[in-house]
Amino acid sequence: MLREISGVNFKKIEDDLCKPRTKRIHVEFVSPPSLLSHISFGNYYAATLQIDQIVGMEGRQEKVDTVLNQHQLMNHVHYEDDAQNCHILTIDQMENLDRGRVCGLVFYITQPSLLWEKWELRQLRFFETIETPSVISKPIQDKLNDVQLYRKYTINTSGTVSADTKLIKDQATKFIEILSDFHTKLHKN
Repeated sequence: MLREISGVNFKKIEDDLCKPRTKRIHVEFVSPPSLLSHISFGNYYAATLQIDQIVGMEGRQEKVDTVLNQHQLMNHVHYEDDAQNCHILTIDQMENLDRGRVCGLVFYITQPSLLWEKWELRQLRFFETIETPSVISKPIQDKLNDVQLYRKYTINTSGTVSADTKLIKDQATKFIEILSDFHTKLHKN
């Protein structure tokens, strides 16, 4: 199950560190998500996307690892056919992402075409996977199976039966044997 991550700070940074026609968006998580799994956004004329994960500090500089390199957002930089598409990136597309250490991300968006004066990512949202327990304890699973068997049997017989699970299993076994005998006799002739 997915849950949107709240507590995300965004900073659009314009400085000399970026290449020409490149914009940088700095994303910081207030509380680092342990199970970051999806990133969604609406593209607005950005041609390519690079994402770096902030993994720490080296002096006053952030230490980053590239997790998504030159991901194409537009098929052709001069045509606007797909320039405003919505995109969803999954954890599988971000090769080196260390989900245990993610505290921030840096997005670099480029648009080499001079046709577009403005390009950006809109509605940038982050999602984490919430693990649900996949293993149900044996006593609870047995209870669920017995209740399901009881419900199936009462529906099939259109009557009431005892709630005793051993009796229900015996009656269900008898019912299947009778059905099998009937099937055998039907196909003999």
